Amino acid sequence: MLFRSIALAIGFFGLSAILAVVVVWPRDWDGFEHDMRPNVAEIDDGELVDMFPLTISWAEMYEDARAANQGKYRWLTAAFTAICALVALQVICWGLAIL
Repeated sequence: MLFRSIALAIGFFGLSAILAVVVVWPRDWDGFEHDMRPNVAEIDDGELVDMFPLTISWAEMYEDARAANQGKYRWLTAAFTAICALVALQVICWGLAIL
């Protein structure tokens, strides 16, 4: 039982480490760029900028980006959930190993 628990704990650690690397690995996100030139041009002209249309424009842009990246978010959330479960299993296995 001791060696089986240790082997399982090490295996769970390896899996959680691989998933952690996958979660933190840099990736391309869709749609988070926003062209600020029209807004900067208004400010450069000395005009007062109405913040409501700007806020609505940014909110719509970020909502579109969130929707475009929803699959990635779901996968990353599932991977992080799996990491948490694997860490819990590691703790149980290490506890059984030392009993």
